[in-house]
Amino acid sequence: GTNWTSAPLGFSGSPQKVAFVNGQFLQFALGSIYTSANGSNWTLRFKGGPSGGYSGAAYGKNQIVAVGSAGSSGNMAISQDSIHWTPFSIGQPAATLRAVSFGNGLFIAVGGLNFIDPGVIFSSTDVSNWTPHPSGTKGFLADVAFGNGRFVAIGGKNTILVSPPIVRLDPTGTLGDGTPQFTLTGPSGQSCTIQVSP
Repeated sequence: GTNWTSAPLGFSGSPQKVAFVNGQFLQFALGSIYTSANGSNWTLRFKGGPSGGYSGAAYGKNQIVAVGSAGSSGNMAISQDSIHWTPFSIGQPAATLRAVSFGNGLFIAVGGLNFIDPGVIFSSTDVSNWTPHPSGTKGFLADVAFGNGRFVAIGGKNTILVSPPIVRLDPTGTLGDGTPQFTLTGPSGQSCTIQVSP
C-alpha cells in the first residue's frame, strides 16, 4: 500500500466505486460494471440504464449482487461469474441502494435518496425476493457490513444501526435411527430455545 502505479482507465467516464468480490475487482462507472483480475486491465461486462449507477457489491451463495440506482435497469444487477449480469428490481424501482453486504446466509441492502426521507433496508436469502424493513432514520444509509454475527449500517445525520445477532438453524440429515441432526450458527454467548414438532 506504499508504492502505487498509475493504470490507464481504458474507457471514458469517471469511476465511482471499486470492490473486490469473489476473486475479481469490480469497478462501477456511470451505470456500468467493469471487471479486472489485476486492477490494471478492465473489461466492460454490463451497461445499465441511462441514469443512475451502481455503488457496491457483495458475494454470497454463489452469486454477486451489485446495488445502486440504475434507471430503467432496476436497482440491482446479479451475476454468478462476474461476466454475465442480469438487471433486477427489488420491487420498489424508486429505491436508491448504496451498499450491500452478505453474512450468515443473508443479504442486506441499504440506501435512501437524501437527508430528509427515511433510509431503506432490504433483506434477502435468495436475491430474488427482498423484504423491506423500516430503518427508523431520517436520511439515507450509506454503507453496511457484517461481522461477529451481526450487521452494522451507517448513514447520514450520524446514524449507526446495529442488527440483533443473526442465528441460523440448518438441518444436516438424520442418524440411522431417524434422529434428526442440525447445526446452529451464530455468535458465541447467545441463549437459544429450540422447539420441535412432528
